[in-house]
Amino acid sequence: MLPSVSMSIFSPPTANGGTYSVVVDKKNNYIWASQHQVDMIARFDPKTGEWVEFALPEAESDPRRIDIDPTNPNRIFFSGNIPGRVGFIEVLPQ
Repeated sequence: MLPSVSMSIFSPPTANGGTYSVVVDKKNNYIWASQHQVDMIARFDPKTGEWVEFALPEAESDPRRIDIDPTNPNRIFFSGNIPGRVGFIEVLPQ
């Protein structure tokens, strides 16, 4: 007999954002997702269920692949499908 398993689905606040890739920040316990159709990178806190979306400064930044900077988990690198579209966002303390 298989054990009982449950699953929850958490949708980002922007509908049809085009979530493309997801990375897990094990240090801060966040989940990061690229939203390439709306030029945003989203952060999800599974403890609170809260989403924060970060708009990128240029239209058609097309963030597809994302990764966490191993030296600074508050910096998220992204690259798009268009050559030359590479950048990062950094969440600064308030």
